[in-house]
Amino acid sequence: MNEKSEILRSPQDIEKESYDIIRKLLPKDIFRNEDEYELAVRIAHATADIEIAKSLVFHPLFISEAQKSLEEGLPILVDVEMVMCGIKNYALSLNLDVVCNISSPDVVEEAKKLGITRAA
Repeated sequence: MNEKSEILRSPQDIEKESYDIIRKLLPKDIFRNEDEYELAVRIAHATADIEIAKSLVFHPLFISEAQKSLEEGLPILVDVEMVMCGIKNYALSLNLDVVCNISSPDVVEEAKKLGITRAA
């Protein structure tokens, strides 16, 4: 550790430093706009993988349609319960439902029938 290094102890400082590192490593110019870039930054943070963020390609209407859906109060559909747990409290604070059907009997049965994972 050099003299400039310091051990970050607070969760807020660690999170801020993580985002700062990602923003240094993820080029802005591969995205059409700031919204796409910020979403890519969050994806990189959630996955701890800059390369995934660099490989993202957004449909031109994705951000605006997603914002519109949230403003209309449509439920957020996720494919795994871990994601649901990660966003549920925030979604509830916005009066939005989060739906995950991964354990639904229909999903389990269909996955078995097709020989695929439930999240496929």
